Amino acid sequence: MKVAVSGATGLVGRALVARLLAAGHEVTRLVRRQAGDGEVAFGAWGDVAVDAIVHLAGEPVAQRWTADARARIISSRVDLTRKLATDIAAMPAPPKVVVSASAIGIYGSTEREVDETSPRGLGFLADVGVAWEGAIAPVVERGCRLVNLRLGLVLSVEGGLLAGLRPVVRLGLAGPVGSGTQGMSWIARDDLVSLIMAALVDDRYRGPVNGVAPGAVSQREFIRAYAASWGRPAWIPAPAFAVATLMGEMGREMLLGGAVVRPTVASRLGFQWRAPDLATALRNPDGP
Repeated sequence: MKVAVSGATGLVGRALVARLLAAGHEVTRLVRRQAGDGEVAFGAWGDVAVDAIVHLAGEPVAQRWTADARARIISSRVDLTRKLATDIAAMPAPPKVVVSASAIGIYGSTEREVDETSPRGLGFLADVGVAWEGAIAPVVERGCRLVNLRLGLVLSVEGGLLAGLRPVVRLGLAGPVGSGTQGMSWIARDDLVSLIMAALVDDRYRGPVNGVAPGAVSQREFIRAYAASWGRPAWIPAPAFAVATLMGEMGREMLLGGAVVRPTVASRLGFQWRAPDLATALRNPDGP
């Protein structure tokens, strides 16, 4: 296949590009800047033809949500995705499949279990998720099979959550955030790449697909397991009022809130996780 990938230099994009190339596919990196070798810029497809697009680009949400940060998050997800949909609409031969990243934040913070059939939640992340998926929706009218891949927390030794927590954990200063009972829904990076690969070639994948493992845990269980993998305790709590004061709305939604998200669609389609539980994922989230 000829596959265009946005966000190709990110945590997930790097691993996906490597897997695609190893499998013999041809990869074009989709970039916002001037294109170089093996790249194409948004809005400059010209005669470029691809069989599939994987859209992963987006500003990190794990930052204090100032007005500027909110604008960057919305622009990088909603506006850029809308631009991609416009590009696809103008292609003489649109791709057969578009796998576009979304996020489980669309479900909001809730104490009940949710899956792809659950309604949207409340909050900034849910608003962004709805707009994000809406921005790419028009590609269906061009005959593309669209997969909205709702990503959970991606576990990798190369970056993301585990890398951010590592210094605190190794110093023995980690502990539950707030109550510690909030759900944490995660996926090992290797499994996420495998899920994207499956979505590219299996026509049964379409619409919302939760990119999470079946082994969601509470935040307290997560931090204890990660600390234990380093032979460290996890007993120093981060009080809810301190998190809310320091991190504002982002802290309240992302750190003090959460959800147990079930991967119902992937399970029904027979996807096999290499790391279905947290202990396995923490041993080697990036695959063999």
